[in-house]
Amino acid sequence: MLTTCAHLDHNGCTKSMIVDFDRFSGTLTRISSHIQEWFERAQELSFPRVGIEAAKQVIGAKEILASEFNATSEIIHRLFEERGGYGKSHQVLVAPSEDEFDWMMGNITGRYNNFTINGGSTVHVFQFGTKSDSARVEKARMWTDKHRETIREVISDHASYDPFDILSAISLNPSTAPALELHRAAILVGRQSIFKKDAEIAVGLHPAASDAANVVEYCGTGIYKRNWKLYLFA
Repeated sequence: MLTTCAHLDHNGCTKSMIVDFDRFSGTLTRISSHIQEWFERAQELSFPRVGIEAAKQVIGAKEILASEFNATSEIIHRLFEERGGYGKSHQVLVAPSEDEFDWMMGNITGRYNNFTINGGSTVHVFQFGTKSDSARVEKARMWTDKHRETIREVISDHASYDPFDILSAISLNPSTAPALELHRAAILVGRQSIFKKDAEIAVGLHPAASDAANVVEYCGTGIYKRNWKLYLFA
């Protein structure tokens, strides 16, 4: 039908029809490209607000127990993935309230935000510009497994310090600095208590450590225990 109309409009001149079709096709391509760029830009600007609103709406008003952290992190991860834009990837960590533990970020190559959900639990969301690369993930995992004890020793030497000092010590030590360089982001979480059980660090993580994250754990000793967990996201 379109061809018939064009044939009549151009008095049967095939060359003229081809010129107009090419012009029309180019216009459609530019419009499509502009819409795609606008859509991607809108998604960029929506982080993290849209994801946070969706997470709070889905989770509702109920308090999140420590035993539900993993399931909650998976739900929030899915919500951010659905709204995060083409090619984006996310890492979500759900932890107790900020009053219950210390934490510090390190070496973030993407975007980051945190927010509080009902009951006081804190959600940490990392957004990266690309999906996880299997080769990079495997390289980071192999290096971490080989140097895990060295990282743990550095944490042990600075266990009584604040998390900023510990991460600084890791980044300045030539033997442990690659831990931060090989990963796209890191978060150090610490908790202290006289009682061992109260010093345990329970968090929810998605993707899990077996997928795109490496974890180095240090358990404090002595009467006043201070535990640390270093999460490294590849």
